[in-house]
Amino acid sequence: MINRITAFFCCSLLLLASNTFAANSFFSNLPEGEVKKIFDRADSSADPVYLTNNSELAIPAVQILPSTDSPKTAIKPTTQCIKLYSCNQSICLIGVNNKKYATSEVTLNKLTQLQEDSSSCKQPPATENLAVKETSVMKPSNSKASSDNWFKVIQVKSDDSLNVRQKANYKSLKTGTLAYNASCIKRIVCNGKWCKIEHQSLIGWVHNSFLAPLDSDQLAQCL
Repeated sequence: MINRITAFFCCSLLLLASNTFAANSFFSNLPEGEVKKIFDRADSSADPVYLTNNSELAIPAVQILPSTDSPKTAIKPTTQCIKLYSCNQSICLIGVNNKKYATSEVTLNKLTQLQEDSSSCKQPPATENLAVKETSVMKPSNSKASSDNWFKVIQVKSDDSLNVRQKANYKSLKTGTLAYNASCIKRIVCNGKWCKIEHQSLIGWVHNSFLAPLDSDQLAQCL
């Protein structure tokens, strides 16, 4: 897995003196689904290594998955269960709460320590969270979601359709469209004013102003 990830690093110049990253360079030659498969294989490791940010400083990082318009972020102080995937050319790949990041190996070594008791990190979350919903986006299933996840298209004229985008912005590539009266749309997760949806075989982002929850009498056709 390490060799596979190494092949997709652009170069060590991605790590700038200020510890910021050119996020769009990571895995830039692979679609998001392929990148996720790489991490999925690593997530099945029987003996993962977990770290704890035991400092009073945040760890600068770039979010790789799920994709976001604001990838620059930070791992907060005292954060536990930081899963270490691999390090190469001064860059480490880590995971926190089912989200994947790249960060500086030097900073990671300086601000973290090995988490010896990681039993709690290996337990599945007690409640559904956004990261879990993102996983279901990348790997659609036929299982039935709760009624809170089902939506319909609104505010679109009958002679028009709603564009579905690859990412959460109007400039992103269009992956498909939804009919003006489309229903049984599964809303997976929202990022600001944009929501990632799944409708039949179509997956992508739409502006949440065009979505409305289904009425209780309309849910039967979806569940």
